[in-house]
Amino acid sequence: MNMSQIDLFSTLIGTTDVKKKISIGSDVISYLQDPSNGIECEDIGCFIEGIIQWLMSSNFKVSLNGLEILGLLVDRMKDDFRPFLQGAITPCVDRLGDTKDSVREKANTLILKCMDKCAPPQQIFERLLPGFGHKSAKVREEVLLLLQTTLNTHSAASLSLSRLVPSIVKLLSDPSAPVRDVAFATLVEVYRHVGDRFKQDLVNKQNVPPSKLPALLSKFDELVQNQQMLPTAMRIDGAKQEDETDRGLSKSAVKRSTSAPPVRRNGQIPTAKPVSGPSTTSQQCATPVASSGSIGAMDESLFIQLFEDVPRIQIFSSKEMEEHMNSIREILSNTNNEWDKRVAALKKFRAILIAGAVNYDEFYQNLRFMEPPLLISVKDLRSLVVREACITIAFLSQQLGHKLNRFSETVLPALIGLIPNSAKVVSTSGIVAIRFIIANTHAPRLIPILTDKMTNKSKEIRKHVCEFLDQLVHAWPTQKMEKYSQQLQEAIRKGIADADLDARASARRAYYGFADHFKDQAAALLNSLDPHNKKALYCDPTQPMSNSSSHSSLNNVGRTPVVKKPSSTSTESLQKIPIPRRPALPVGLPNGTPSLSARSNSAIELQAVQRSKLRSQQYAAAQRMKIGSGASLREAALFKAEKPFFDLSERGFIINKKIESGNPASRK
Repeated sequence: MNMSQIDLFSTLIGTTDVKKKISIGSDVISYLQDPSNGIECEDIGCFIEGIIQWLMSSNFKVSLNGLEILGLLVDRMKDDFRPFLQGAITPCVDRLGDTKDSVREKANTLILKCMDKCAPPQQIFERLLPGFGHKSAKVREEVLLLLQTTLNTHSAASLSLSRLVPSIVKLLSDPSAPVRDVAFATLVEVYRHVGDRFKQDLVNKQNVPPSKLPALLSKFDELVQNQQMLPTAMRIDGAKQEDETDRGLSKSAVKRSTSAPPVRRNGQIPTAKPVSGPSTTSQQCATPVASSGSIGAMDESLFIQLFEDVPRIQIFSSKEMEEHMNSIREILSNTNNEWDKRVAALKKFRAILIAGAVNYDEFYQNLRFMEPPLLISVKDLRSLVVREACITIAFLSQQLGHKLNRFSETVLPALIGLIPNSAKVVSTSGIVAIRFIIANTHAPRLIPILTDKMTNKSKEIRKHVCEFLDQLVHAWPTQKMEKYSQQLQEAIRKGIADADLDARASARRAYYGFADHFKDQAAALLNSLDPHNKKALYCDPTQPMSNSSSHSSLNNVGRTPVVKKPSSTSTESLQKIPIPRRPALPVGLPNGTPSLSARSNSAIELQAVQRSKLRSQQYAAAQRMKIGSGASLREAALFKAEKPFFDLSERGFIINKKIESGNPASRK
């Protein structure tokens, strides 16, 4: 398969040579500026993440090119760029404080483009909230100016100002004079859009410095006197008691944490079914959640809730990030530490991920040193430590995707080892973590690790490995599985013949996904099965057989036989009528497909059918003899009008009452 141009660029953007980066950046910009050039590639996420790394470059030209490329991608992708917003906006906020005016302008333009084409302004400002407390005064100033621009472009109805105003009021006491002035001007701009209700909230609810409040109120009165208020501020809606400034806030924006990254969608995660039944998610996360049939079991929805149930941390430099990771590594490596300290360290690890640690190149080097401590935590005797370790690994997989390939290969055997654990919270945590890895980290070397477990003595391991294979073959692209297709074929064959009922059911589902990728190998696998397993595969009600080539041999087995055409023309109407089946027989096949098994004697008496065929031939021969010996056509017609031995019905043919009576004398 030929590589697309974007794939070629993806292989080049990782260079450390600054001159090459600048040259490649110019080529990418020229390519994307041409609307006729496509952006289809094998992994657009890898390309975007590589460009995001450019924003943190110390060379302003590289950063400038990175911002320009991301802006062109936003123009092209629109809503499809949304999964990459968190990764792009975090370094973009830092660039708002760049010493070069051109870089600041490009960063500002990129954020505004995201508001126009990717996500509502409120969702963007949820991710910009850390900018109000940024260590750089220039960043704080630029975020305030960006808010003013957003108000004038999208109106106050597009923002939840009640969430933003406290940060603005706090900046009225900022050490930097320019920031204080811009904060003052921003509050005035908000009043111009909202009106007196904002003024009342500011006086009664917000902690405005006493030295600033009189000047603010005076400025508000001046706007009213000069008739500079906008129509939205003059509108009075007495019927609604809710804050008008919150109308544009979506439910999802309220629910999510301000610094939380969005969930990745290359997947769609996970697509697999939850490990347990419906769970009581309203309980506290620290308390084991009861699910149907098991107490303490975990599922994907609980994992997603716990991903962001962490203390908030801000990181302003790679050095600060390394200090956090070193502290976490020391705590997790020492098993003599209290278990609650290790749980807190694992939560802190997720917190620095949310704070943007992945945006620093040094993070991936430190991640390799985190492998042994996390493995120790997965094997810990404390169930809560194991649970937090599994949640952290799942979150890493969700956020890093293919960048976690090597780490996933290391940790997967340990996670599989948790499955037979008698503690539900431990076993289900391991299962859910594996599901997240399969959904987000498509590392081909994970396949032999899974397939080798099909010979394990534990039926629980074999059962869940079959489920993982089912998820894998339905979620991964073909090229990721090609190298290990033989191992997959053999594992599915073993699963179909496994002693465990659930393992066999999952393996049969995995067969259909495998057949979508490798038709010839699926056909070979089908032919290698014994008749009993073929029948079970064919009769699976959840997976109706298709007419694809991989299933053709199975479709040809067990079809309804057709009665052979006799020499006489008088029975011509019977030749295409299938042998009937009793309606009382159970039908459990999809689309009414016949069973693979032979027809039983209880369905129809085969000897009676043979006698019927013989009588029909004798009847036709007698008819020809009468016509051939000079009998008139009228006599032949009368002979035909006599009661026949067979009555045709809508279901085929049924034997005449004289024959069906079973009286031997009547058959002579």
